[in-house]
Amino acid sequence: MSGGAEEELQDTLVVTFSAQGGPVAQGQAEVRALRDASLKVDALYVCDPANAWYLQDPDFGWNGLAYYDHKIRSITQRYKHVFMWGGSMGGSAALLFACLADCVHAF
Repeated sequence: MSGGAEEELQDTLVVTFSAQGGPVAQGQAEVRALRDASLKVDALYVCDPANAWYLQDPDFGWNGLAYYDHKIRSITQRYKHVFMWGGSMGGSAALLFACLADCVHAF
């Protein structure tokens, strides 16, 4: 956000889920390629710093599914189209939260 005003949203949101490893935003190059191809998309990068397959919440309890669902849903509901993808642990997360997407690619 800049200047206190909400930024204009694109119609499509790409949600990328990180695989195991350091808590980094995976999928940045792929989103950049979409934008370089003149596709207007917003991106949400989701990583699990606990490396617990998105099952652990920030309080170290096992309510991660509800925690991540709430966080992701609050963003995805603002878009007309939602595409989710991820590999390995990220692919499992994309499938876990597929009900929030129009299309999912897991590998």
